[in-house]
Amino acid sequence: MVKDDQILIRLNSEQKKAWKEHVEEHGKYRDLTDLIEQCVEDRITDDEDEFSLEDDLEMLYYEIDEVKDQNNNLKQLSEKIERRQATNQSLEEKMDEVLNKIDREMGNF
Repeated sequence: MVKDDQILIRLNSEQKKAWKEHVEEHGKYRDLTDLIEQCVEDRITDDEDEFSLEDDLEMLYYEIDEVKDQNNNLKQLSEKIERRQATNQSLEEKMDEVLNKIDREMGNF
């Protein structure tokens, strides 16, 4: 891509020197312009990520609410199961009593 526009940045000489040293020390930038371009692009990406992080956080809160609802449903089902188990146990005990009574009465004949 042909670069056909420019921006003039005013800064003190110490800052420019520090930036140039950074370019030379790290070797991942072609020159000072490349450093500035990459920093600006990184900042833009960070700003966009901040927005998407807010969206992600909102979605996470929604999912947490869904999990809470599912947990409440599971608790209700668990309570129903426990009540039915207690009822079944009670019915089994009564059935055993009736069968024992029948056995006793049949034994008397």
